[in-house]
Amino acid sequence: MPLPCFLTDREMISSLPFSALLDTVNAIHFILPGSVASFLMFMPIISQASGMATIRGTFLEIVIMMKVMQVRMLLVEDNFDDAALIREMLKEAKCMVFETTRVVYLAEALERLKSDVFDVILLDLRLPDSDGFDTYQRVNMLAPDIPVVVFTGLADVALGVKAVKAGAQDYLIKGQVEGYLLAKTISYAIEHSQVERTLRLERGLFAGGPVVVFKWSATEGWPVEYVSPNIDQFGYSPEDFISGRIRYSTIIHPWDLERIAGEITAYSQSGIPYFEQEYRIVDANGHCRWVYDFTTVNRSHQGAITHYHGYVLDITVRKQMEEDLLKARKLEATGIMAGGIAHDFNNLLTTILGNIDMACEDAGSGRDLLPVLTDAKKALHLTIDLTKRFLTIATGGAPPKCCPTSIEEVVKDATRLALSGSNVECEYFFPDDLWEVDVDRAQMSHVIVNLMLNAKEAMPEGGIIRIMAENADIESTDMKNSPSAGEGRYLRISIRDQGAGIPERNLARVFDPYFSTKERGSQKGMGLGLTIAHSIIHKHGGRIDVKSEVGIGTLVNIYLPACGAKS
Repeated sequence: MPLPCFLTDREMISSLPFSALLDTVNAIHFILPGSVASFLMFMPIISQASGMATIRGTFLEIVIMMKVMQVRMLLVEDNFDDAALIREMLKEAKCMVFETTRVVYLAEALERLKSDVFDVILLDLRLPDSDGFDTYQRVNMLAPDIPVVVFTGLADVALGVKAVKAGAQDYLIKGQVEGYLLAKTISYAIEHSQVERTLRLERGLFAGGPVVVFKWSATEGWPVEYVSPNIDQFGYSPEDFISGRIRYSTIIHPWDLERIAGEITAYSQSGIPYFEQEYRIVDANGHCRWVYDFTTVNRSHQGAITHYHGYVLDITVRKQMEEDLLKARKLEATGIMAGGIAHDFNNLLTTILGNIDMACEDAGSGRDLLPVLTDAKKALHLTIDLTKRFLTIATGGAPPKCCPTSIEEVVKDATRLALSGSNVECEYFFPDDLWEVDVDRAQMSHVIVNLMLNAKEAMPEGGIIRIMAENADIESTDMKNSPSAGEGRYLRISIRDQGAGIPERNLARVFDPYFSTKERGSQKGMGLGLTIAHSIIHKHGGRIDVKSEVGIGTLVNIYLPACGAKS
């Protein structure tokens, strides 16, 4: 390692891999034999104690944190002179202390490995009771997690290479090894073995888990460069993709492929580091499976996308459960609506029939029939009105007669009508630069009246309703997480009351017909107000959402497409 890399702060030195720190210390001692102090003979030494040397000069400060590495080594070497030479060379290693156990025979080495713990094995391949590659194989079979550095003679280089290919960390040639190289090789072997062990553990976790790991090239069809072995849960093998026989794009369901390709392009161009998707794939048996895909984007130094790393999880069961739950909710909502319709129509028809019966009974008595016929007519009109409400829910009402409208006027007029004679007050916040909206004034007034009546009924003791309108660009940062009908310019109307709030379990059902937490009746509401409001807003190309906290109140947000800036 070049000397300038060593002239750094304490944090960097402490974070260096041990082999790199060893390189640095040995490089300094190689260039400047003796000690670090002799290197700066013209600079005063401030302190040198406790394994740390601090040398302060005019323009620089060097701090060496001496990290001492304790190494338990099994030396398998039958030649006494070679073993003695190895021990002497290892004494030269800076920052390393070796606890060496030497054995002569392979059998003795195998017994030691069964009972003792070692960090590294230094192995001569030619021993009295074993010779050649078989020596390494037997050691590796018994202790596969302990790094091995093999010693060979000059004539046995091919044997050393073979051992490395089979899993040994390195090989060294007798007579061509110095203390610095030997220590560095052992240090590297230990660190590399630890990294390999960690990677094996991580790969094992993935291979045995549900998450499939992919590495895709950022080219057409997203060819696969790596896929974890547990891809077999979809009936495929890693070789199917890595060989190019199957491209990942070909297993994405045809109905989802265009959407997925468009999303990947959009996400990639946006510069975000990762994105999430849900889509269907077709497994090897032709079955459709839903997956969740968390993908990270890899870029070159120039910013070009080179690869995608994906973590794919099978969510078919979850999707099926969601679909079943949705079906159950729809059936429940249909049942509630059918019951509500039957109840309301039955009440109205009973009133009509009762009054007609009374008129029939009194027809020849000379009594005045006008009151009972009037009541019957009122009930009939209520029936017609109820029918119109259901048509509004089903179709959004009559086609809206839209024209550029100032929403401020619509909101204030409808609010005064709904809150007239109540103990509820209203505060307005309307900026002067509000965009106009293309709306049917009568239908939008109906929406506001319904929302005001709901807010008023939520505050029987009175209170304040705050209404705010603002321009909202869906592409702007503050709107990215807001629900909307699509990108573009919207006018957002926010209505906040101080009522009791809606429990979270009921929020998802507030737009269901006939769903209401209030007592049903002509004065208490029929559970259709929000349903009608939702239908009308949707017909205008907008969106309505409700947020609520029990004890705090309810916030209703309406998004209406803007038609232009207000003049």
